[in-house]
Amino acid sequence: MRLNDKLIFQLILLTILSIEQAIYHFERIGFFLLAICLYFSFSLLYFVCQPIKLQQLLVFLMLSLILGFGLWHYPSFFYLFPITIGGYLTDITSFKDNPWFLIGASLLPLLIGLHSLLEMSLYLLTILATSFILRLSTQIKGLTKQLKNLQLNQIQTNELRERQLFEQQKNLVHMEAKNELSHTLHDEVGHSLTGALIQMEAAKKILATQPEQAETLISNAIQITKTGIEQIRVTLKRIKPPQESLGIQRLKGQLSDFSKEYQMQTTLYFTGDLTKVTPLMWQVFSQNLKESLTNTLKYAEASRVEVTLSVYHKIIRLEVKDNGKGAPSVKNGLGLTGMEERTAKLGGHILIVSQPHFAVTTLIAL
Repeated sequence: MRLNDKLIFQLILLTILSIEQAIYHFERIGFFLLAICLYFSFSLLYFVCQPIKLQQLLVFLMLSLILGFGLWHYPSFFYLFPITIGGYLTDITSFKDNPWFLIGASLLPLLIGLHSLLEMSLYLLTILATSFILRLSTQIKGLTKQLKNLQLNQIQTNELRERQLFEQQKNLVHMEAKNELSHTLHDEVGHSLTGALIQMEAAKKILATQPEQAETLISNAIQITKTGIEQIRVTLKRIKPPQESLGIQRLKGQLSDFSKEYQMQTTLYFTGDLTKVTPLMWQVFSQNLKESLTNTLKYAEASRVEVTLSVYHKIIRLEVKDNGKGAPSVKNGLGLTGMEERTAKLGGHILIVSQPHFAVTTLIAL
């Protein structure tokens, strides 16, 4: 059972008991309020203290307080017994799975302190209400856990899909580069080297009789070979752009596709040494940009999105902001949770500003 559930239910019971005590036993209200304060203090300490032995001691003190004051002058205090048994004792002992113990322990005040039919009836109603609230809280806790697992699975599925898409894009780039290199080697370098080989074979045949012409042919072959090698170097440089170029082009592509599909103006600014951005960082920036654009489309009612990537000495900053209506508060839903978890894996943080316009900033240390 969650902390808020227990404390709220206890406060309701304590308020009802205080009103009843003030109406019927006003002359003894001082001791009653003292007992209430002690009980609530023990309840708060229960959540603060971590050692199980200390928690067991506090529960024992709470039960002793209930029985002591209930048997003394305040039988109304017995109404706190079911929530203390079901909400505290079962959390720190092995009796949670033993319903007979819980039933027997909860009925103890009926045997020793409550005698009138009205008191017994009210106490049984308290047991039923406590049982209902505890069961409902357990179900809510289970559903909350299932929801978190579903959200985690969804985040992992999205990340897997993003990685697969990224790998497909890389494979496509590699395939295109391979094809271009193959055509270049065959159409340009291959012909150049063939020409050089023909001239060297001709020079070999006339080397003994015409040495000067053979030297000219060899010089031509050497120059043709140098030209071919230079063609290979230029081709490799062209078909294999640096990693930072691939990363920034990916962000540009996302913004361009978004702008075309939804008729929204987008702008990308970048400063600093982009070579410091690793492939994993580019992937996180791309995924966070995608989620930020989705949120802008859903909630912001914006007409323009500005994206700024800044590489500083010890930190990289990606800011996505729009000119929309903003929001009074930020709800940490599935999308924002995924952004925070992805960024945290690289030791980074997410900063969100919702007023006057919405802005999401990804910070990753170098």
